[in-house]
Amino acid sequence: MERVTVYVDGFNLYYGLRRMRAVDADWQKFYWLDFVKFFEHFKDRSQILQKVVYFTTPPQNIQKSNRQAKLLDVNKLVNENRFEVIYGKFIDKWLICPKCKSKYKKPEEKRTDVNISVQMMNDCALDNTDVIVNYRRQRPYAAIRNHQGKPPKQKNKNFIPAKSIFKRLK
Repeated sequence: MERVTVYVDGFNLYYGLRRMRAVDADWQKFYWLDFVKFFEHFKDRSQILQKVVYFTTPPQNIQKSNRQAKLLDVNKLVNENRFEVIYGKFIDKWLICPKCKSKYKKPEEKRTDVNISVQMMNDCALDNTDVIVNYRRQRPYAAIRNHQGKPPKQKNKNFIPAKSIFKRLK
């Protein structure tokens, strides 16, 4: 059986779901996903979901950070070694107000893209997976597409969930 590893950009997933919730409040229930169970729906019968690796940065707001921690802790508890979290961080970016020209700081999420790339290459180099699924987009409307520049042995897919996929699971 082919071993599948899913790499999730949690920041983009969350904001994509928020955008969908603005259109239909029913989308809020997807904030509390069992990620392993969710991605089990998209593999072929000849595949086994080896692991979901979730990349995120803890929110700076303490209440949001606590909610995120609960979600990730429950996923770790339920899925054990099939769910892993890799953290990035926020870095303050200085901006200039176009009207008053004053400087202000805005936090910017960093390291997620690099962490995803490094983890994918590491898993391929160590032969930990046969298929890599890259779930990174904010737009849940887009279709599944293939990624170019695959590592020699592993299959690589950019998985961008279509709106119909979530509707099917409602």
